[in-house]
Order: sequence, then C-alpha cells, then structure tokens
Amino acid sequence: MDEPINADALFMGPKSENYDFFRRMLLYLMDDHADWRKFFHPDDQPVVTEAEKKLDDFEDTLQKTREALVDLAGQLQDSSTPWFSPPLFGAYEHGHLDGGQFGVYADDFVQSQ
Repeated sequence: MDEPINADALFMGPKSENYDFFRRMLLYLMDDHADWRKFFHPDDQPVVTEAEKKLDDFEDTLQKTREALVDLAGQLQDSSTPWFSPPLFGAYEHGHLDGGQFGVYADDFVQSQ
C-alpha cells in the first residue's frame, strides 16, 4: 500500500468522531466470529441450550457479568489518561514530564547493573 494513511481514521477520536465506523466494525467482527463458530462443526449439538438460558442461575450470571462490565467501564473512565488531551501535549512540549522520564531511565539503568 503506497498511498499515505490518515492517522485520524485509525482511532475513535477524542470526541468519538469515528464511533459509528468502529461500532459497525466491532459488530461485524462479533457476527463473523459467531457465524464461524456455528458452522465450524455443524453436526455438533449446542452445549448451551435454550432451556439452560432460562435458568435463574444462568440469568443471574449474565446480570453479574453486565454489572461487572458497567463497573469496568466506569473504572476505565476514572483512571484512563486522555492521551489526546491538548494540556497533556502541552506538558510534553514544555518538558514538565522530563524529570519523571529521567527517573524511569535511571531506574532501568540501576536495575540493569
């Protein structure tokens, strides 16, 4: 591929500008993988039956999974660093993080000795 690529198209974007594209692609990947699994050994019987899906413990487990994923989403929002943030770029540009970076290199050097 000799044509240049636009890096802005490779990420969701700081304001989720490319959300629709990535959502469609994630759904495509899930659907494609599910179809592959369904037809890999077509003679095999399902392991998870419709009757099992109606059991209380099955539904409870799905609810726990849902709650864990919602909690994870919240934790990621609370602890993720906005690498696309202009103030962060400014800190890099003006060298405010140089001291911390020096510490990383010094630690690596000491550990290698």
